[in-house]
Amino acid sequence: MNLREAVRAYYQAHRQEGVHPKLGPYRYTAPSERHPYQWLWDSGFHAVVLAHWDADAALVELETLFRVQGDDGFVPHMVYWPMPPVVRRVPEAERILGGDPNRLVPITWHSPVPPYAAFEADPRRSDAHSALVQPPIFGTVLLRLWELLGPSERLRALWPRALALYRWIRQHRDPDGDGLVSILQSRESGLDYSPMYDPVWQHAARRTGFLADAAPTPDTLARISDRVFVEHNADRWNLPAIFRRRVFDVEDLTVNVLMARGLWDLARVGERLGFQEAREARRWARAQEQAVLQRLWHEADQAFYSLHHPDDGEVPLRCLTVASLLPLGLPHLRDSQERALLRALRDPARFALPYPVPSVAADEPAFDPEVQPPRLIWRGPTWINMNWFLARFLAERGVRDDARRLARASLDLVQKSGFREYFHPLTGAGGGAFQFGWTGLVLDLQDLAAES
Repeated sequence: MNLREAVRAYYQAHRQEGVHPKLGPYRYTAPSERHPYQWLWDSGFHAVVLAHWDADAALVELETLFRVQGDDGFVPHMVYWPMPPVVRRVPEAERILGGDPNRLVPITWHSPVPPYAAFEADPRRSDAHSALVQPPIFGTVLLRLWELLGPSERLRALWPRALALYRWIRQHRDPDGDGLVSILQSRESGLDYSPMYDPVWQHAARRTGFLADAAPTPDTLARISDRVFVEHNADRWNLPAIFRRRVFDVEDLTVNVLMARGLWDLARVGERLGFQEAREARRWARAQEQAVLQRLWHEADQAFYSLHHPDDGEVPLRCLTVASLLPLGLPHLRDSQERALLRALRDPARFALPYPVPSVAADEPAFDPEVQPPRLIWRGPTWINMNWFLARFLAERGVRDDARRLARASLDLVQKSGFREYFHPLTGAGGGAFQFGWTGLVLDLQDLAAES
C-alpha cells in the first residue's frame, strides 16, 4: 500500500469548501462521512497530515478554523459550516451491520447543524459554532508544521491566534485559580465517554434530578451526558454561573497536559519567529506543567488522574486511561514519575496489549475493548491520535524502542483494518467510521516506524 497516496485520496474525498454568509470562504477536511463538520483538535491533526503533501491545504485548514475565533480569543470545538446535500459512495458495511465492506452504496447527508447543537450553541454568538472547547493542541501543531514546512508569513499569522486561545482558556476556565483548567462536559476533553467520567455523570444526575436513580448503563450515561448541555444552555453559557452550580466540573488530565505541552511548543515557535509574547507562553507553560505534575499525580497509585469538583472539594477520578500516559510529553516530568508511566505502558496486564495503546487499561473493571455497535466510545479501543502523541513523546525522551514499537503497531492496525476511527486492542479489528481523518497520522509516524 502506498500510504501517502491512500491518505491523500480520502482526505481529498472529505474536503469541504464553500462560502458562509457571515464568515466568508472556508475549506477544511471533514473527519469522516459521519462527521461532516469541522472539529477543533481534528483540524490540528489534519493540518499535520496535509503538510506531508500540500502546505497550502495544511495552513488553510487552520486559517478556516480560526476564522470563527472571537475577539476574546475563544475558538469552538465545532464549526457548523453550511453544506449542500452531498452524495458519496461508501462501503455497505458502514451503513449496515454485517454488510459487505467491499460493496459500495450511495449515502446522502445534509443537515444544517448536529442534533445536539441546540444544547451547545452559545446564544451570545453566531449559531455557526458550539460553545465548547477541546484540547488546545495548536502550539504542538504549529511546531510540527514548522518542522515539516519551515517558517512562512502565514504560519507567523497563526501564532498570535493560537496564543489568544490559550489566554482565553486560562482566563475563563480556571475558576479556583489553581493553575489547572476545568472542562464542563466530557466532549471538551475529546475522550467523550471515557469511564473516568462515570462518577461525574452520576453526580450530574443527582444534582439535576435527571435519571438520578437510573443504573449507569451506556444508554443512561449518554442521556445524562446530553442533559449537561441542557443545564449549561439554561445558564446561557454564563461561565461563572455554570461553575457555581457544579453540575460538571473536572480538572481534566488530557486538556491540562496537552495545554501545558502546547504552550511549551508555542513558546519554541514564537521564539524562532521573534515574538516577544513567547516569554509569556513559556511562563504559562511552566506554571501549567507544575500544576499537573504536583496536583494530578496520585502518589499511592503512582498514576496521573483527573480531578472532579463535585462541590468545594476535589476527588481524583481513579481510572487508569491512556490520558494517564500523556504526561510523558512534559519536559520536567520527575524521573520517578517517568518510570511509573513506562511500567504501565509496558505492562501486558495494562497497556501493552497486542495492538496498543488501549484507551483504558486492561485491568480496569470498566475496560471494554469491543468495537462493534452499540458501544460508547473511549472505553477500551485504541485510537491513533493518542498513539501519535505518545510515540512522539517517547522518541523525544530517548525511549526510542518503545516509540518505534508504538509507531509500527499503529501502521499494523491500518494495514490490517484500514483507516478506521478506532481499533480493538486485542484483535486489531476496526470500529466506528471508515477513513477517519486523524488516523492518517500514521503517515507522520512512518519514518519513526522505519527506524532500525
